[in-house]
Amino acid sequence: MDCHNCELKQRQFYCDNCLRSQSLCSEVPLKSLRDFRLQVQHVITDRDEQVQKAIEALGNIEGARLRRADVASGQERLEAIQSALAKLKKDNDKTHQRLRSLRENLATRRRTLSQAKLLPSMPLDQLLSRETKQLTARSETLAKARGGLVSELVEVFNIVEVGGRPPIGGKAGIKGEWTIGDLVLPVPGDIRRTQLPSSRTSIRYPPDHMNAVITHMVHFLGLLTFYLGIQLPFQITWSGGKLGVGQPWIRSIKGTESGSWAKWTSKHCLHVSSSTPAPGTLTTESARDASTPSHPVSTSDSYIEAPVVSQSSFTTAYAMLLYDVCYLAHTQSVDIPLSQAGDVLSNLWAVCCSADLGRYVYLSISISRTLKTINPHFAVHISDVSDPLLTLTIHQNARHDRRSHRTNPLLPPPTPPAFPLDFAQLLQATAATPTSRARPSRPKSSRTSEHRVSISDSGRPSQERIAEEEEWHLIDDTDEPGP
Repeated sequence: MDCHNCELKQRQFYCDNCLRSQSLCSEVPLKSLRDFRLQVQHVITDRDEQVQKAIEALGNIEGARLRRADVASGQERLEAIQSALAKLKKDNDKTHQRLRSLRENLATRRRTLSQAKLLPSMPLDQLLSRETKQLTARSETLAKARGGLVSELVEVFNIVEVGGRPPIGGKAGIKGEWTIGDLVLPVPGDIRRTQLPSSRTSIRYPPDHMNAVITHMVHFLGLLTFYLGIQLPFQITWSGGKLGVGQPWIRSIKGTESGSWAKWTSKHCLHVSSSTPAPGTLTTESARDASTPSHPVSTSDSYIEAPVVSQSSFTTAYAMLLYDVCYLAHTQSVDIPLSQAGDVLSNLWAVCCSADLGRYVYLSISISRTLKTINPHFAVHISDVSDPLLTLTIHQNARHDRRSHRTNPLLPPPTPPAFPLDFAQLLQATAATPTSRARPSRPKSSRTSEHRVSISDSGRPSQERIAEEEEWHLIDDTDEPGP
């Protein structure tokens, strides 16, 4: 209701001003106000009594509530202890099982030791002899496997001699030219010959024929070295970036000064160009490329040459290929003199027919990493390189640096001192003008001259003039792939 004096919203109450002034609203008598106060006091008294009774009642059950709380807390602790006890029981079971297994293993070892004590001890010589026999048997087995692969390789490439293939282990058959893939590979002297005038018979091999034969030979040599596990002094790459794509280029790998081949680091193309040189253009093919770094060499290895026109010498590249074949033959116990280095297919046939074919290979990756700090070109006899005895032998031989085909299974690095062929001599012989066949006379304007220093019998250098023919086809620098 609203008070008529203060106009405040009230509900069964009166404002303070009305109560002080005793000027109540006309509708509410003063007696009713007193009765209301008495009722309020009576209610307050009843409330206090009820609160007191409730407090007294709660005081009687407080002990029971505390006891129930203690019981609940104890129950929780008991459950935690039971779970921890179960975990400990599992751990104890595992420990008991492991202890039982260890006891069984210990008992087995004791029985083994007891039985070993009863056995007679094998002498060390017999043990070494047995291991040596096993290694020899494995070596023979793997050598036979490599020999089988090489035989299949020879059959696939059809390497034969014109007039009949020579018998293995016997005398050579009818002497003639050798073919690979039914294509004749001429000797270096015939490679250098050119097309004769129309009035005479042509004795020159077409460039396409030469390129096909060289490609076959490069593929054959790559597969043969892969089967035998031999690293060659000169590495062949392809201008297309993939095997067999583009033109083959050859360069030396990293090596020592032995053999005078490691300094030929520039690439040379094993490809004969089919283009004819323009009239009046110098076509001199030097035996040493101008891009080859100059190194101090002996007098027997040096010669004076005319200005070089092409930086990619086919003669040098072909000499590198001949050197690879000669070194491959040396690793398979086949000695090739300098006079026979040009018979490439005949030398490869001799390698494939060698009695020691496949017995000496270079180290695998796992062993070579171990001996990398000693020599990166170690090689090992074919055997189980994972054998601890062989590994110990390799380490001992590497520490003492005793590399021999007879005393230990290590091959020397490419072109060791035991390999007598020198690359400079081979290059000189390859680039020299052959005298076994008659040469047609040519005008002076169609050829250039080259001066070379050779060693006479008295030990003094003497100059000889070697005529270079115009039949050389040079490869442009643009054909050479990037390094």
